[in-house]
Amino acid sequence: MKLVLLPGMDGTGTLYEGFREAIAPFFALDVIRYPLDEMLGYAELAQWVQNQLPSNEPFILLGESFSGPIAIGLAAQRLPGLCGVVLCCTFAKLPTAIPSPLRWVSRAISPALAPRWAVNVLMLGRYASPRQATQLHRALSLVKPAVLRHRVQAVMSVDACETANHIAVPVLYLQATGDRVIARAAERLLRATLPSMSTARIAAPHLLLQSNPGDAATAIGAWAATHSIQSNG
Repeated sequence: MKLVLLPGMDGTGTLYEGFREAIAPFFALDVIRYPLDEMLGYAELAQWVQNQLPSNEPFILLGESFSGPIAIGLAAQRLPGLCGVVLCCTFAKLPTAIPSPLRWVSRAISPALAPRWAVNVLMLGRYASPRQATQLHRALSLVKPAVLRHRVQAVMSVDACETANHIAVPVLYLQATGDRVIARAAERLLRATLPSMSTARIAAPHLLLQSNPGDAATAIGAWAATHSIQSNG
């Protein structure tokens, strides 16, 4: 079965080598890539993704960070073949009561132009390695600054809470214990809409799939087994 991954804000799909290897015993990973130079909103990106989804085989959607609302919207359509949804360090709506670094970024500069040390602290924290930092900044540099700024602004206004009510497949939330970008309240907000949602808390920064791919893959495999979702194992 395929695990279709919708990437974080950069959308390049270049940051998943370790996760691809870790998830291989469970699922075949298919990473969607977003346009690097087009200012597309959530609705347009959802259509972009839907056009690339498997048409004749079962699959799981994984929405990472920025892509959570896209995964929620597609799952709410009850697409043929969709067996489950994994939401990683993401949100249906940003909690308004808790300040997010993304609000500062949306009013200031593009993530691609932010100081490297600030991006490292927010995205990788104490888990940062020179290799991870280099890969992250390379990915951000591939995307036009205006596109990144547009995506940050889209995050500020999106609200997929009502949409999530229409999801009928099992949902797993991967929550990074060291996430400095998405507040824990985002998971609670989703749980209020999806009370049957499972949550796995994993020692990692916001870039959970990159920093702790092994535990992420194990959590997904265990959740799939619990819900009788067929994996490679």
